[in-house]
Amino acid sequence: MRIVIEKLFSRLAKIIVTHAVFVIIGMMTLMVVLSLPLANMDVDSSIEYYLKDDDSHLIAYKQFKKLFGSDERIVIGIQSPDIFSVSFFERLRALHQSLESNVPYIQKINCLITAPIFEGSHGHIAVNTLLDSWPETPKAFRSALNLIRSAPLYRNRFYTSDESFAIVTLSIDSHTADAGTQLTEDILSVFETDITESPTSKKVENEAISLSRKEVKLLVNAVYNVVNRHQHKDFQIYPTGLPMYRQFIGKMIRHDTIFLSDFLQSPSH
Repeated sequence: MRIVIEKLFSRLAKIIVTHAVFVIIGMMTLMVVLSLPLANMDVDSSIEYYLKDDDSHLIAYKQFKKLFGSDERIVIGIQSPDIFSVSFFERLRALHQSLESNVPYIQKINCLITAPIFEGSHGHIAVNTLLDSWPETPKAFRSALNLIRSAPLYRNRFYTSDESFAIVTLSIDSHTADAGTQLTEDILSVFETDITESPTSKKVENEAISLSRKEVKLLVNAVYNVVNRHQHKDFQIYPTGLPMYRQFIGKMIRHDTIFLSDFLQSPSH
């Protein structure tokens, strides 16, 4: 048996030496074909996938997301020399409209033009926003801006205390179309269910309603596309948030995995 194996290796060595060029081309082609799936490798960096499916804390977190939606937000900081100028608010309105029209899975956009403006008149209080009732004259516009600027609750929520940045917050809608049909029953079930019990029989029931990895990618790319269209020297836009972090970490993990794979396959290792 040993002699047979030695003869086989001897013949294989002769074939490789005799047809070295074809062997090298064939091996390189095989390596390229086997490496092609790595380019489409999908990496999920969600914290949820680091825990077991029957973890009680994960079950409670999924129930929370199912009832109240995703806790993820995208925060956009906008730097400008004067965030309370008419030109800035015109740009902010254009950005708001673009985000609303072109970015999917957005439930709500909070910013200076959606901040409630309270006005008292003849014993009544009227509540409006700049987006709903855009001032038609410079005087009316300045009056509305002064009301927003004088509201202490809006400082550090819609703009920074030094008035160098305006803040736009995008709330992500991760519910499916029929997610709210059983909302009341689901809320009651949270108080009736012991989260420490085995979830095997309720795995489907406790499944989180959240955006998939492809949906998160679509969301983040849409935000960047809108941001790039509205960038200006007096309107510097800086988006951030957990979806951006997840996409960035996923790209880094995929890059490092491919690099490590090539490194380990190199002849010196």
